[in-house]
Amino acid sequence: MKDNILPRNGFYYNNELWYSNAYQKLRPAARELLHCLICELRWSRIVIG
Repeated sequence: MKDNILPRNGFYYNNELWYSNAYQKLRPAARELLHCLICELRWSRIVIG
């Protein structure tokens, strides 16, 4: 199975986020919520313009 994921549709986080103390202290559920929030903000910016 081949994935057809275009690079322009991805969202890449900075290393400062991944390695920050605040991010590391988040529980897994809070991390997932953060990712959902960032995705929604990114999507609304694309749709609204």
